[in-house]
Formats: sequence, C-alpha cells, structure tokens
Amino acid sequence: MTNPNLPLYFTGSISANDTTYLPVRKAIVRAMQEYGCVLDDHVARDNALAIADEMKKKGINIYAHDTGLTDLAIAGVAEISTATTGGGGEIERLATQGKPLLVLHHQDTRGSWYVNDMPAVLPNVTHKTYATQEEAVALTREFLEKIPRKPFTGKFIVIDGPDYCGKGTQHRMLVSYLLDHPQDRDQKLMNVVATREPFNTHYQKEIRKILKESMDPRAKAERLAELFVNDRKIHIATTIIPDVAKGFVVVSDRYKYSTEAYQSAQGLDLDTLIGMHRGMPVPDVTFFIKVSLEERMRRKAAARERPYEEIFDKDKDFQQQLDRQYEALVEKHKDEKIIVVDGNRPKEDVFHTIKNYVDLLLRQEKNKE
Repeated sequence: MTNPNLPLYFTGSISANDTTYLPVRKAIVRAMQEYGCVLDDHVARDNALAIADEMKKKGINIYAHDTGLTDLAIAGVAEISTATTGGGGEIERLATQGKPLLVLHHQDTRGSWYVNDMPAVLPNVTHKTYATQEEAVALTREFLEKIPRKPFTGKFIVIDGPDYCGKGTQHRMLVSYLLDHPQDRDQKLMNVVATREPFNTHYQKEIRKILKESMDPRAKAERLAELFVNDRKIHIATTIIPDVAKGFVVVSDRYKYSTEAYQSAQGLDLDTLIGMHRGMPVPDVTFFIKVSLEERMRRKAAARERPYEEIFDKDKDFQQQLDRQYEALVEKHKDEKIIVVDGNRPKEDVFHTIKNYVDLLLRQEKNKE
C-alpha cells in the first residue's frame, strides 16, 4: 500500500495457461500502486490464492466476491492479451458504472470485439494497444494521472508490542482522538475503523486454545505462525484493504510484526516469517511500544482483567528473547515507517508521542490539497 490515494481495480489472470503477459501485468500493478490501493492485485499478491480458498470454505465464490470489489473502486485497469484472462464481468461492471476504465492489450493479440466497441458507446472507457511492457506502464500512468483524488486519503496505522506494553490503551486513545481530530473538525471527512488481531475468523478459536492450554512457550510455533498468517489474510481482504480504499483510517492493535516477533522468539527463522507476509499491505506508520520486562511483569501482576494466563506471559526467558526480536524487526523493516515509543512513561506522555507522529502524517495529507 505504497500510496493509497485511490481505490483502484485491476483485472488480469494468474491462472491462465499462457503466462506470456504475466510480467506485463505485474508491472502494470506496480505502477498502479504508485497511485492507489489496488483492490484486485492478484498477479502481484502472493496470498491471493489462499484468500480465494478461504472464501470458498465460507461458501463465497471468489469471482463473485472480487466483482463486488469493483463497487469500491473509482477507476480500473484491465490487461486482456491472453484469451483465457477472463475478467469480462469486472470490465463490464466498471464500464457500465461509468467509472474510468483503461483496457490494454498487446498489439500482436486480437482484442475482444465487445471491448473494441466499448469506447464508441461508453466514453469512460479507454482502449489502447501496446508494443512493450514499458509502453503499457506509461499508458497506465498517463491514464491514472487524470483521475481526480479523494479529499481524504485512507490511512493504515498499527500499534504493536509485547503484552502489557500498553498498546491496547494507546489504541483506544488514538481511535478516540482521531474521531474528533483538530484538523478534521471543519470538514468531517475522517472515518475511523478500530480493529485488532487475531481477527474474527475460525482460526482465532484454535489460536486461543493453544495460547491458553500449552505448557511450553516454544511449542507449536509452526502451527501458530500458520494460524496467525491465515487469520491475517482474511483481515486484510475483508477489512484493511477495502476500508483504507474507502478513505477510512484503519487503526489495528497488532499486525504482522507480532507474528514475526513472537514466533521467531519461539525458534522459527525470522526471515522465513517475514517472507510469509510478502505482498501484504505496509502500514503508513507503525508504533512499537517498548516497555522494560520488569515494568511489564509489574503490570501483569497488577492486572486482573484476563480470565487466564497465556503461555508466553509465563516465561521470563521467552520475554527477554521477544524483546530482542522486536528490536531485530526494526532493522529488518527499515524501509517501513516504524516508530519505537518509550512506554515506561505515564500513558498520557506515551500518547503525546504517538499523537505528534499521527498529526504529522495527517498534516502531510492536508498539504496535498
């Protein structure tokens, strides 16, 4: 989610027998990501097929589900060089909704007759042929430059860190602040979505069972990683991407960093865990709340709200390793905007630090106008 100014829709094929144009489609998607959040980024998103499988388990046809995402988009791009590409439903839906639509096909292939004739009756459709990948990307950028921006761009903010670091408190404080943000009081453009992980999926029940009943903090690491990642894929597909595309500010309590830190502390390879999240949206800003182990243990002893003690909270050696893994993540994700916040201070002081960074993020958004 490099610069989610626009909710954009892409249609192409990842299952076509002829993969000649797959590199072109990936290049087109990368170009689109410079302008907005791509809602149907199948050719570039590694977890697309896994999401499709999950939807089918729920009795939802993935193609019908994807077509519904066109309702969220304000513009679309289609690459139709391969005969088995499909995407006709998405093309027709975008075209008949009056949304700007660019249809591309290679000059050596024969375009569909109904797409060829669309621009004559639907002025929102632009049909172009291209000779090279570079030309396809240039045509995509030229098309997207003309799309009007939303008055407010969606944002994705994450608060992460070990248990008892205070992230839940900061999450609630930030959501409340954003709902009445000083920069938005005159226009009321900002809608806020508060969410958390694990998400509301069937994976969550098994996750909680393992965390509650396991006796060894290093047991079932691979299974937990698999469960958390699968849970996250659904969270991304059903909440994070669609809501940011709508222009909402999505604030999540935990994200991929928790899995990378906790399961690497359990003994799994950190680079492998990072690889499991390849292609997932990158937050606009992430806050790691850093609290000393002694302070976390003090807070744990004083806490009474949890009905049971999770396995990771019981082992001091594990908690020390967890701190080291969170520190390693900052270096591993140095291309992402991660802010380490001193959480040993009073909660009001911690929030003041977070608030200042969020204000800066929103001020940059306002300056685009």
